[in-house]
Amino acid sequence: MELRAQNAVVFYGQSRQLDGDPNLLGVYLEGDVTLAADAHQIRTAQLYYDFQSNRALALDAVLRLHLPDSHSALYVRAAQVRQLGQNRFSIVDLKVSTDEFARPKIWAGAQRGRIDRSTDGWSIDMHHFTANAYDVPLFYWPRMKGTGTAQETPLRTLRTGVNSTDGVILESEWQLARLLNLPEIPGADTTLNIDGYSDRGPAVGIDADYIRRNFFGNLRTYLLHDDGEDRLSRFDSRREVPPTTDYRGRFTWQHRHYLPEDWQVTAEISYLSDPDYLEAWEPEEFHTEKEQETLLYFKKQFDNVAYDALWKWQINDFDATITELPGIGFHLIGQDLFSLFTYQQNTRLSRIQEALDSRQVPGFSDDYEQSILPPTVDQQDFTFGVSRHELTLPFSAGPVRIVPTTIANAVFDDSATGSTDDTFFYHSVLGARISLPLWHLKPDVKSRLFDLDGLRHIVAPELGGYFVDTDQPDAPEQDLLYLGLRQRFQTKRGHPDHQHVVDVLRWNTSLLLVEDDLDDQTLPQHFDSTHPDPYFAKPQWVNEDFANLGLTRREQFNRATADYLATDLEWTISDQTAVLTGANYNLHESQLSQADLALAVQRSPRLGYNLGLRYLRDGNVRENPGIPGDFTDNAFNPIDALFLSSGAGYQLNRKYTVAFSHQFDLKNSDSASTRLLLIRRFPHWFGAISVQ
Repeated sequence: MELRAQNAVVFYGQSRQLDGDPNLLGVYLEGDVTLAADAHQIRTAQLYYDFQSNRALALDAVLRLHLPDSHSALYVRAAQVRQLGQNRFSIVDLKVSTDEFARPKIWAGAQRGRIDRSTDGWSIDMHHFTANAYDVPLFYWPRMKGTGTAQETPLRTLRTGVNSTDGVILESEWQLARLLNLPEIPGADTTLNIDGYSDRGPAVGIDADYIRRNFFGNLRTYLLHDDGEDRLSRFDSRREVPPTTDYRGRFTWQHRHYLPEDWQVTAEISYLSDPDYLEAWEPEEFHTEKEQETLLYFKKQFDNVAYDALWKWQINDFDATITELPGIGFHLIGQDLFSLFTYQQNTRLSRIQEALDSRQVPGFSDDYEQSILPPTVDQQDFTFGVSRHELTLPFSAGPVRIVPTTIANAVFDDSATGSTDDTFFYHSVLGARISLPLWHLKPDVKSRLFDLDGLRHIVAPELGGYFVDTDQPDAPEQDLLYLGLRQRFQTKRGHPDHQHVVDVLRWNTSLLLVEDDLDDQTLPQHFDSTHPDPYFAKPQWVNEDFANLGLTRREQFNRATADYLATDLEWTISDQTAVLTGANYNLHESQLSQADLALAVQRSPRLGYNLGLRYLRDGNVRENPGIPGDFTDNAFNPIDALFLSSGAGYQLNRKYTVAFSHQFDLKNSDSASTRLLLIRRFPHWFGAISVQ
């Protein structure tokens, strides 16, 4: 037991023991009084405790009773609380609820009562019982007995709303083990989803996440009876797309298991009912997460060596996926040779079948469908192998660090899809990286305005040059010259006794010159100087569906490149405020590809906001008005965009928080997106109203 208060009067008597130590009898406490024991807590303004009999008296008190096997508690507010024993209480003029707020919404009241600790909770005996909502009595009974036990609701979330696609929405998530009154499995969390949509139909699904010492994974299932239409885009052509089947859904399972002897196995299964299900019902996953795959992957990794094997099947016959039956690899990273060279290699050999997207897009003409499908290739299996070997000789010449590099890629491809029937080609790179890390310390720099206490300037200029040679059909031989300058300005911030070093300013600039340039590279370019050769057998970094609508979603790394100049800057003005800006300029086309400017502020624990501008060349798309059903290549025109984004969140008080976000294309006066959010905190719930 622990007693706390601002003031105390202690009563003690002389002990009959020979040592003469005082015998503590009791204590009177006042001012923010707290009595804390194992299973309960009393908060009051005045309290007297008798240590001889474990009795206490508290006036105008709040008694908190912990419920076993639960995060919940019973709160008893009373004019008078008498503790009759360690876990026995007599109470006058009481209110009982599970609401920690001072004015509970739902509560039980009584003129007097008694509460005792039992094996499964707290037993309660109340006289002149009333059940109340706010201050309105709903029920009366002369005497009521019961047990306060852990009866937590299995309902996790409840969401309702309305939109033009789904109609009236009712979505709910339930803790499955609690709903079925089953014991919870340590490390496992299972959720039952029960949903309904007035314009679509009913839906049900189970999600499960689990983690143990040697494995982890997740399961996602959903089944929907869909009588509606999908809205896949803001364009008329994809606004009302009927699904290809009435029963839609998914089954996705991902599992990783760590085995003895440094082995691990990864298994994935992903089944989708139709080609548009994921985009329509899981848009965030469709746009940002990995592709849906069915695979079995083994890997043995130790030190800097790894062996792996991959089997990959296609069970969604409408997907443009690549199967591997199987693919094997050997990887060696950062191997020292003779204390002089550094060698690394990655070798992979796969038996592949390339499956084309065979879906028929509703309402789209054959011309448009052919424009979004991959080019026709032979459907027979083929072998594809890449072996990449890199040898570097890092050394220093005074402060200058030099890393000569030679890279050799050997590629085998018997698919005969190129302009020739050659099955073997090579790709080689010869060059060097040169860097000169410098730093300068300025301890006399002081500024309260910019929160500076000393300044350290770190500069790292870098120069790279690479000669490229290949006999790959239709592959450009682009010799590269790269110049980069990385800068950091550091200072000390925080309490004088606990200062920490922070980066006040980070500023990186890079210039890439290539020979020969490629025309019409509208995407922002980025070059990785540590990996100057192309990424063989990697999937496209740009979603083909987006690219054919003129939409660019990701930057290009080390693919077909053009001359560019890029810079990005991050200024941390204080621990609460940061400014970020950057630009990417295509020198060959004399076009600005992308430019950004953003301000992010966390003004206080209650207030945060952000404001940003982004220019993106061909970052938006306009649908040409024309004949309905005409979706040829000229139906969509890419246009430059200047997006204004803003958002803010403010905690009004302990219960209410408001937030909003807004995006608008200033250049084209369209593409507005606005969202308003009101959050209400309840004792055991969060409620929210969202309008967008």
